[in-house]
Amino acid sequence: TKHLWKFMCRLLKQSCGMGIDKVIQWENKELGIFRIVNSKKVAELWGQYKSSDRMNFEKLSRALRCVFNSFL
Repeated sequence: TKHLWKFMCRLLKQSCGMGIDKVIQWENKELGIFRIVNSKKVAELWGQYKSSDRMNFEKLSRALRCVFNSFL
């Protein structure tokens, strides 16, 4: 899950330019609130990062819930 958090942070840092802003964007950077605009593409990018061609948004969202629940 540490890797997923780093991956999401990297996507958000790249969101200004490079076309990444079409898949994820900040809603309120100061509060750490972001929105996934294209869930299928984010799952695809995460799958590429993990070398997993079976990744889908259902699996990614489950992992994201685990990451964010660990911060609560």
